[in-house]
Amino acid sequence: MSVTINVFRNGELKNRNLFPGKSISIVLDYLKGNDIDYAIQDSEDALEESRINNESIISIDDTNLLDVEGEANFVTEYSLSYDNTIYNNLLKILQ
Repeated sequence: MSVTINVFRNGELKNRNLFPGKSISIVLDYLKGNDIDYAIQDSEDALEESRINNESIISIDDTNLLDVEGEANFVTEYSLSYDNTIYNNLLKILQ
């Protein structure tokens, strides 16, 4: 179990932060508790959306460090519009 925070800007990966041993639940609790809108979205789709719309997107992935092949039958990726304060707060709560 770990969480990866990616920042996509204009179709490019700008930042990637990996937090081993962290649970996605603390991220979702933060987003919900602060009434921050987010979407269920595959990271590849978020990357493409950032290119098409010429915008920055934070993509949050509940990563499997073992890199086991196969598909999960539940949602593990989320995205939201980039906001520097939100991004920095996410990094802080995951450290």
